[in-house]
Amino acid sequence: MKHALSLTYYRHRYVRKVGGIMKGRNRKQLDHHRRQNFPSIRTAFVSLGCLLFLSGCASDSLFEMQDEHYQPVLERQKAGLPFDESVSKVDINEYTPEEYEQFGDSHMKQGKFVLAAVQYEASLKLEPSRVSARYKAAQVYLQHGKAEKAYERYHEILDYDFNHALAYEGMGQALLRMDKDAEAELEFQQALVFDSQLWRAHNFLGIIADRQSRHSTAMDHYQHALLIKPNEPHVLNNLGMAHFLNKEYGKAIDIFQQAIHINPNNSKVWNNIGMTYAKIGQYSSSYDAFQRGLDAPKAYNNLGLLFLEEKQTARALKCFENAVSAQTTFYEKAQKNLTLAKKELSKLSPFKRRAVKLQQGSCL
Repeated sequence: MKHALSLTYYRHRYVRKVGGIMKGRNRKQLDHHRRQNFPSIRTAFVSLGCLLFLSGCASDSLFEMQDEHYQPVLERQKAGLPFDESVSKVDINEYTPEEYEQFGDSHMKQGKFVLAAVQYEASLKLEPSRVSARYKAAQVYLQHGKAEKAYERYHEILDYDFNHALAYEGMGQALLRMDKDAEAELEFQQALVFDSQLWRAHNFLGIIADRQSRHSTAMDHYQHALLIKPNEPHVLNNLGMAHFLNKEYGKAIDIFQQAIHINPNNSKVWNNIGMTYAKIGQYSSSYDAFQRGLDAPKAYNNLGLLFLEEKQTARALKCFENAVSAQTTFYEKAQKNLTLAKKELSKLSPFKRRAVKLQQGSCL
């Protein structure tokens, strides 16, 4: 990607600025430049579909042996307190920074993320310039919903390695979690200045563009990501969603099908396929896709909600009835939707209500 070059003077030294992204050695100057030129902006985005950040979206997004030394750490976790405040209670001089980092890696492999964070923080207490441990600690915080703490750790990396592309990418992810899309966009762009092969950065830039209804720009970023990481199902799903949001439903289905060919068990992609088929009036195909990704009751429930959106109230009611009857246990969500559909239908006059029921006699 080509950028226009310009020179910006800061404190008696020149810093090269590439397409609005600065290349230099002073992190404070970079932060000042961003605060002056890019104020905090919160953007809202609502869609029935799933844009996958790599870990996926909520499952019902559309509708539906511990060491005794670390027991206090686990208690703090249960209480919702920060991971690293308990490090000071552990005798960190027993091992080297490298050994603590290795212990952290071992805990990560075992899925003991809290203990891993404690080990990484112990390593940093002995050797603050240990970038690898700082990056891993940031990753743990990010994965466990502590976006501000993760951002802090990523940001500190720049004091030791200003050109650390993955630190910028990590800051971007943390800012996305904090709904600071404008700042996140800058960090992802900065990451690509230092490493143009970061496909995740392109993927996240695409997500930000989609949130801002810049779907063509989003598609460009997803295509860049796929050039670097061909057939990545998360990116294919997001590219399909960009076409869906741009009302290019045929292209969206083709791309979703590519993602499903790679991972046939991806319920999020099946969900998006079902939603897209509904947009072009192919409701049987829509139901089949929902069922592949979920099950019959949830498929009927999803389809019912789509009919409600299209003001086909009687048809929606039939779908919700099918959902309730198909579920062997009480289906609370479908039951609530059924009540809602009945309420909407009751608003019509008796004559109109009969006509609608005749016209929309069945779910499928």
